[in-house]
Amino acid sequence: MKVLVAGCSSGIGEYLFNYYNFHTHYETEGLSRTTGTYIVDATDPVQVFRAINKCRPDILINCIGQAAMNLAIMSSCVQYEHVVTNNIKSTFLLCREAGRGMLRNGFGRIINFGSCSVDMEIEGESLYTASKSAVVSFSRVLAKELGPTVTVNCISPGPCDTRLIAKVKADKIQKIIDRQIIKKKAQFSDIAHVCDWLISEKTSMITGQNIYINGAG
Repeated sequence: MKVLVAGCSSGIGEYLFNYYNFHTHYETEGLSRTTGTYIVDATDPVQVFRAINKCRPDILINCIGQAAMNLAIMSSCVQYEHVVTNNIKSTFLLCREAGRGMLRNGFGRIINFGSCSVDMEIEGESLYTASKSAVVSFSRVLAKELGPTVTVNCISPGPCDTRLIAKVKADKIQKIIDRQIIKKKAQFSDIAHVCDWLISEKTSMITGQNIYINGAG
């Protein structure tokens, strides 16, 4: 079984790439703009097509994500294009190409990443929240289109130590954590455990779901 981790250059994607590459029996490859098996602009359909058709993954874990921490009225069209293109278009292209191969093979697992901001509606993250909401909705519909042999689910973590929140003020992060029942940051290992569960053959009935890892925030 081959796992492709998209967005493997940092944060959650880097952790999951190393986890599956060094600590599991899966054959693991990575994709990002700067590092990995495939150095690809995931918003370019030709580059994505070539990478996916060379890799032929059984499991796609899509961790690509860009944020723009700004009020909507202060956000530029450049920020809009950056966030929406990177978060939605890349998800569409990766899932389209990987999904085609998975359907031909009669098996597949796709995990996309949403965000706790979709449910928590955090001020200053309107563009990011809208794009991640689109990823979740896209994944739900895709699950119906690719089922029953290919499952598609989302994981939506709460705050964890990635570059996406590195420049966010500590008091803002604390306010988010204070809204949670379990008042701490998510750990990369928490996310890996859920990925393990979702890609297992034992979870063939779990599809079209969005699983929050944010202490019920």
